[in-house]
Formats: sequence, C-alpha cells, structure tokens
Amino acid sequence: MMLHRGPIAPNAGRMMIFIDGENMVLRYQHLLNKGSNPKTDVVHEHDVYVWKKEAISHEGHEIIRATLYTSLSGDNSRIEHVEREIKQLNFDKYSHSFKPNHLTPCIFKKVRKTDKAKGVDIKLTIDILHHLYNDNFDSAYLITGDGDYIPIIEEVIRNGKNIFLAAFSIGLSKRLPILVDKYIDLDNIFFASE
Repeated sequence: MMLHRGPIAPNAGRMMIFIDGENMVLRYQHLLNKGSNPKTDVVHEHDVYVWKKEAISHEGHEIIRATLYTSLSGDNSRIEHVEREIKQLNFDKYSHSFKPNHLTPCIFKKVRKTDKAKGVDIKLTIDILHHLYNDNFDSAYLITGDGDYIPIIEEVIRNGKNIFLAAFSIGLSKRLPILVDKYIDLDNIFFASE
C-alpha cells in the first residue's frame, strides 16, 4: 500500500534517509514469528538490523546520506564488525547521482541484550532537526512505525520540506501514514505474498 499527498517530480532535490533500525528489526522479527515468509535477498542480523535495498524509493531525489541507527550488546570489536556489515548494505540511487549508495551506521552499545538503547531515538531526532534547520535536504525519508516521531514529522512539514515514511504494518502508529507526503508499506518488500 502506498499513500501520498501529491506527485513527486523527477529531479526532486536532495533527500536524506533516517532509519530507526531498532524499530525496523523488531517489527520484522515480529512478522517472522507470526509466520511471514521473508524474501531471499533480505539481510538480517537478529535484534540488530534488517535490510533490503528496495526499502528506499528515491523518487527522483539525489540521496545525500542514508543512516541506519541501531544498538547492540558486545565489545568494541563486535560493534566495529557490525558497522562494517551495515556499511556494505546499499540502495538503488538516482541514476545521475555521484553520491555513494551505502548505508552509514550509527550504533549504540547496550549493556545487556534485553535493554533498549535510548540513544537511537534521541540521535535520530537530533540528526533530522540538525539537517532540517541547516537546510541540508529537500525531503526526509524516515523508516519507522513509531508514533513518537509525529512531532518531528510535523516539524519537517512546518519547515516546507517533504517527508516520506516506510514501515512494517505491525506496530505502525495509525497517524503516521496520514501525515506524510508518501507512505511505503514494507511488508510486500520484505515478505513473499501468500
């Protein structure tokens, strides 16, 4: 399912992508546990990240940067290993772009596996606001289903920027798809249809 408020033109400008990796991987694993069948090219590190390059639809934008925010428990060598893995993940980019098309990792260390790192949501929010107020993007692309981001989405819109949202259906805040310029349901991208 895709919802949007209006057409997005080719050469639509600069886009930055902000991926709530914690939210994304938990929702993905919940769908797995409910019996959904993942597509073969999904890359998944349990409780850390999940990725498929089709999760990003550039809509004619030049993607400046795509950052995946997540957390994990482990020592520094484990964190560095996962950073290298995430850096190898990529996305399809606008054909005329000279920018790299890999994900940028932003990883927070958890003391215990069962902890939720507060740093992910805070850092992601700070980064969106920083880039918004410095006019570093024309469109923001947020991957999350978390309703806590509603004020951030409203701030992006209030500042005259486009906002895209991609999320899994499970755990999705019902207001999110209504607020954004375009909503992409990740279920059909990550899972095979019945």
